[in-house]
Amino acid sequence: MSNVFAFIDETEVLGPSSQRFYGLGTLKLEDTAPLTEAVHRTCQRVRGRLGRTSAGFELKLNTVKRVGSPYHLQLIDEVFAHPPNRFLAVMLDKHDTAAAVAAQIGSVWDSYIDYSRRLVQMSTAAGESVCVLAGYQGKPRASGRYYEHEILAFADEPTAPGTAFSACMFESRASLLIQVVDALLAR
Repeated sequence: MSNVFAFIDETEVLGPSSQRFYGLGTLKLEDTAPLTEAVHRTCQRVRGRLGRTSAGFELKLNTVKRVGSPYHLQLIDEVFAHPPNRFLAVMLDKHDTAAAVAAQIGSVWDSYIDYSRRLVQMSTAAGESVCVLAGYQGKPRASGRYYEHEILAFADEPTAPGTAFSACMFESRASLLIQVVDALLAR
């Protein structure tokens, strides 16, 4: 059984908003070190281009858009220069009736959990055990569902190819690799 990391983040808003698209992606890595080092170098160049220090800097889609597509393309190249890195995303056009209905099955929180579980299931191979590190989403007080518990429970499903050994949510500014997922979700 091999252990892997799955970094999950979203872009835009799943619920009602003026934003047309919603995306949720996962970056699956066996070894985080080479990609982290490469992305740190790109972040230094982006910060230099923006004239910003590292304090409070967060690599987001909007940041990459401001400095131009060469940095975005470089980031994409870096992710896939380290096989067997994999990226999988779900993109919804909320103007599409079927997507809008699917996005609102239950609450936004329930939909976020369900889409995350699907991504983890689809990106986990047989014999893999995954640690899910996800960008923070606020749990509604009325909900009895905890993201971490729900992600770990996917392994109990009969069709699950692998298992999950840990799951955690935290602010994206705490993880450069969660920030990478946000930037990869560019549309």
